[in-house]
Amino acid sequence: MQIPQTVKEVQRLAGRLVSLSWFIPRNILLVASAGNDGPTPGSVVNVAPWVFTIAASTIDRDFTSTLTIANGNNNQQITGASLFVNLPPNQAFSLILATDAKLSNATFRDAQLCRRGTLDPRKVHGKIVSCVREGKIKSVGEGQEALSAGAKGMILDNQQQSGNTLLAEPHQEHCLEAAIDQAIDDGVDIINLSAGGSYVVTPEGIFTDEVSIGAFHAIARNILLVASAGNDGPTPGSVVNVAPWVFTIAASTIDRDFSSTLTIVNGNNNQQITGASLFVNLPPNQAFSLILSIDAKLANATFKDAQLCRPGTLDPTKVNGKIVSCTREGKIKSVAEGQEALSAGARGMVLGNQNQNGRTLLAEPHVLSTVTRLAIYANTTPSAFHRTATDDPISSGATIKISGARTLLGRRPAPVMASFSSRGPNLIQPSILKVLHIIITINIGFVIYRPYICILRLAAITTSHQENTRKRKRGASKDETCARS
Repeated sequence: MQIPQTVKEVQRLAGRLVSLSWFIPRNILLVASAGNDGPTPGSVVNVAPWVFTIAASTIDRDFTSTLTIANGNNNQQITGASLFVNLPPNQAFSLILATDAKLSNATFRDAQLCRRGTLDPRKVHGKIVSCVREGKIKSVGEGQEALSAGAKGMILDNQQQSGNTLLAEPHQEHCLEAAIDQAIDDGVDIINLSAGGSYVVTPEGIFTDEVSIGAFHAIARNILLVASAGNDGPTPGSVVNVAPWVFTIAASTIDRDFSSTLTIVNGNNNQQITGASLFVNLPPNQAFSLILSIDAKLANATFKDAQLCRPGTLDPTKVNGKIVSCTREGKIKSVAEGQEALSAGARGMVLGNQNQNGRTLLAEPHVLSTVTRLAIYANTTPSAFHRTATDDPISSGATIKISGARTLLGRRPAPVMASFSSRGPNLIQPSILKVLHIIITINIGFVIYRPYICILRLAAITTSHQENTRKRKRGASKDETCARS
């Protein structure tokens, strides 16, 4: 939470505290988080005397794994945090730093954090890749990128701000097969598995992949397993779960929109843009100044980071009280941009699609009033990121109004396949056609029970920044081999 700087900000904060104090006269205890912005001094939130404020702590047990740096007769061992490792304990693997495995168009920082699309599969495949964790309390995106690039495992280094707190996180799909077998034993009729995974599909994967094996167990007992086609579209050949015994499902839209209207105020020649939105709490007739995120960036932020409104890129002195326009980074979830806009003091956000997002507009649960819109670009090359908008009314200095969110029924055409849903053909055997069914998933909320929760089948070990630094100073490099004991 930002420290209030103006009278209005103090009043808004006071209003929040008053609403929390509603519980106390009724003898109801409200327990709230102290926040996750440590170790910064003074970052605690929910500090009202009548709020029971809770911090996070460790427990009296560790979930660990040991890294052995093989160096002849002078092996070195490092103990880190891990929930699961499915690699042969005595097999040695080559180690490569993420910064040495980056694609030519990736920045050093993006590669270091193993952000999406930064690692070169030709350098990473079959190796252990070393990344730096980006998140403070959850950091599993690095593993997805490492897995997509063909890594056998990952070492995740803490940043200095994380200190010696080692988090054992679910970086693997080790429990998928166990969950499927448990469902079979429970006597279910259909298994719905909302898991995609890497689209590096190989013929061997049909016989080794957890979903494929589990689905084969299920179909042998007349149980249908339904699984996701993946979310790596619109790339051709990105479809996963292609085994003949898996019922593969793509994502589609529905016949209703959750929308809001942007009005660009220009005298008597106002222009309106309809976008997707779940919630807008701004006065519908109040006009706000608009600023592009690239025009509001801090001096040390890159153009790309600012365009995507990544953490720590926006200058509060330029953004405060305005509507900020960002470009969405995620394909199926993109709410982090709003957190950065809110932290910089923005009143709302306009989130523009990238070319890869096509005409799929997602209404998402943002932390501030947000409208997702189609973007207009002069350069339509899919691989180009630095594009110049042409005839686009969303520009710095424009005056904008945002209507309340509303539901529009009977939209046509519907259903339409989502842009992010993975496409064929089946790379293992393109001549075998697999009917791709669709399920209505865009802008729909639902809850699915899973006996186990996993994300990746990638072995991941977190090491402390200090210990890993000492290891590298002693001569560890990308050419060493790494074995786990």
